[in-house]
Amino acid sequence: MTNVLFDLEYDIIKNGNFKWKEFVCKDGSLKINKGTYLLFERLQILRNIIGVITIESGYRSPEYNSNLKDASPISRHMDAHAVDVNWNTKVWSINMVSLIAEGLGLYVIKYPWGLHLDVRELI
Repeated sequence: MTNVLFDLEYDIIKNGNFKWKEFVCKDGSLKINKGTYLLFERLQILRNIIGVITIESGYRSPEYNSNLKDASPISRHMDAHAVDVNWNTKVWSINMVSLIAEGLGLYVIKYPWGLHLDVRELI
């Protein structure tokens, strides 16, 4: 694997407005692959539709993931294929956002605080 240094302020996808700093693991690590780009192509469409989306959890290193209480040991976050997001639920209900995300091909898990979204069905 090649280590590459780049600015976390860079856009993840061309003409998008998600930054790498929103996806990087809380331990500072980052993994990028084709699935990452598939995920953010769809997330950008979702953000364009509903407005502000906050990424609560993006990439997780295996070490970071193993220290989380409720994280799956086979979490798709470790593959850089998943995010947990929230938004202004007063405007967009969890069911509405879930339906839009599913329509974009994203796999959805609903939580009281937001959604887990991943690309398991696209790769």
